[in-house]
This record gives sequence, C-alpha cells and structure tokens, in this order.
Amino acid sequence: MTRVSLVCSLHSIALWTLCWVSGEETAITAQYGKDVTLTCIFPSKFKISFHRLSITWTKEGAQGQGLLVHRFYLKMNWREGQEEAYRGRTQLYPQEFPQGNASLRLSDVRLQDEGSYLCNVSCELGSWSQKISLIVLSDSEMERPIIVQPGEDVILNCSFQSELNHQPLNITWKKKEEEGPDLLVHSYCSEPDPLETQDEAYRGRTQLYPERFREGNASLRLKNIQLADDGIYTCHVKPQLGRFSVRMRVAVEKDAELLQSPSTWCSLWWIDLIVLLGILAFALLRMYYPSLWKLWLDKKSPRSESQQTVSDHKKDEEENKHLLRASSSTSMEPGVANPTHSPPAHSCPVRLQTFRFPSLFAHVSEV
Repeated sequence: MTRVSLVCSLHSIALWTLCWVSGEETAITAQYGKDVTLTCIFPSKFKISFHRLSITWTKEGAQGQGLLVHRFYLKMNWREGQEEAYRGRTQLYPQEFPQGNASLRLSDVRLQDEGSYLCNVSCELGSWSQKISLIVLSDSEMERPIIVQPGEDVILNCSFQSELNHQPLNITWKKKEEEGPDLLVHSYCSEPDPLETQDEAYRGRTQLYPERFREGNASLRLKNIQLADDGIYTCHVKPQLGRFSVRMRVAVEKDAELLQSPSTWCSLWWIDLIVLLGILAFALLRMYYPSLWKLWLDKKSPRSESQQTVSDHKKDEEENKHLLRASSSTSMEPGVANPTHSPPAHSCPVRLQTFRFPSLFAHVSEV
C-alpha cells in the first residue's frame, strides 16, 4: 500500500512538473530564403515512453486558428493535415528527444512564415508547451541601413494602423543577435514602461512617445549610439485584432568612433612627432656634416668596388687641392764654407687657402 502511494505521489509530482505553459514568448529572427531552427526544450528529468510521445507544431492564423506545421506521434512524422505551405520544409530531431529537444527546423524561410508558433509536447506524464515568435527579414530591408555616428541619437520609425489605437497596446523593440535570443531594447504594455527585463546595454538610452500612439506612431529614440548598437532592430505592435512589425538596420560608422577615441589621437600625435624629429635630424646632418651625409648616400646606393675606388681617389685629390697649398725653397751661398757642417737652412712657407673644419693643425719640421 505504501509503495503504491509512493508511486502515485511521484507520478503526481512528475505530472505537475510537466504540465506547464511557458508564458514568455521567445523571438527568433530569420533571413528570407535561409533555414532557421525554432527552439523548443521540454523537461526531461523523468523517463518518458517515446511510443506515446507527441510533438505538435502549429502557427497562429489570421483568424486565430492554429495551422498545423508539423506533427510527430507514435515515433512517426505525420503529414496528414499539415499545411500545404510547410510540406517538405520541416524537420524534427528524434535523436535529441531524450535530452528534451523538440526544436523544429524550417528550411527556405518565406515572408509568410512570420508569426507566432506554438510547440506542444505531450506524453503519459502530461503536456508542455512554448510560444515562439518568428521574424523574417527580406533583402530589401538589409539594403537600406540607417547610418549614424557614435555618440549621436537616432529615431527608429515604426508605424501601425491608427484606427486600432483604442485597444490596449503591446509594443516591443528587439535587436537581433547572431546567437541566442534577441535582446529586449524597449517594451510598453499600455502602462508606464515595464523595463525590468530590458537588456542592460540599453538602460537609460531608449524612449517611446506615448502621446503619438493615437497617430499610429511607435517610433523609438535610441540615445548615445555605440558600436555595439550596430545591427537589425524589430518593432512589434500587438493590438488585440492583429500584429504589425517593422524591421530596420542601424549601421554605426566604426571609423568615426576610432577617430574620436582619445587614445587614437594620442597615438597619432606621437607618430607625427617622431616623423618630424626624423626629418629635422636628416636636415641637420646634411647641413653640418656633409661628408657623413655623402657617406650615408653612398651606402644607400651600392656601387662596384672599382668605381668606388676611382671616385674616392678623385675626391681625395680635390679635397687636398683645396685644403692647402705649400711651397718650399732652399738658399745656399756659393763659396762659403760651413765650418760646423750643419745642414743648409730649409724654409717651408705654408699658406692656408680654405677651411673645411672648425680648426686645422699644421706641423712643419726641419729636414
């Protein structure tokens, strides 16, 4: 008796755990013509008999009815009743069912695929469901980006049918992420903005204009643009009678951000200073030390050894020719004996003609 009660209690706990509907609708963005995976994860803590596992994907129609997208039951994919527009474009992953993965792969995404999807999982323990919102981006929407510079403000336009403004509005702005769910930029639910779930990166930088809702205007003001703001934004307006969405791309000029960076300006200043000092050093070298300048030029322009020897010889002759000119003479009186046999007096007058250095030392010795 105790064992039966324990089994019933465990069964009740499992049933209570699995019978749950996800209240938060997950938004997924897809590119027109590409493939997308609609994520659906259900609890898999308890051993489930996959013979009785049923997975059903439906899409909310214009009149509120559910359109059958895909169904899996008795370990088979059932095509009966499937909407014609989805035939041959849907796929589940049965090998991942034990891990609680009931995600649906939708190939060749079309504009008509945009909307709300419901993933429903049921078995002997109960049922579980999750809502997913699919947003489809066309190529034309990617070709007309809003180009802004870092630090500026930008208005992201979003319009809806103004005749529905008397209904409670649910306005949501989101940014597409390459991986994972979209970021919540701003939300409005007919009351003061509930921004508790707003992404941290957009705190204090977003603003709607409730006084313009009656005109069908749900535009968002995004302040102090940053590089990370570059991407695709989607505006969802969900009155009770329909759903409207607008998509746009914001392109942030990265070069402008780079030039405005103080560290970049400091680096450019140091580069300019180094270049200026280099030019000044070459000018001083050429002005005050022409021989060194000539030597540096000779090293830069390689010559043959014979040409270099002839050129250097001519250069030495020219320098010796212009540096100084010396003449010598010896005078001896004929018939006069030199009792001391001392050598005749030899004079060497020296005349300096040009100076090529600040000082020149001359040494004259008697022969």
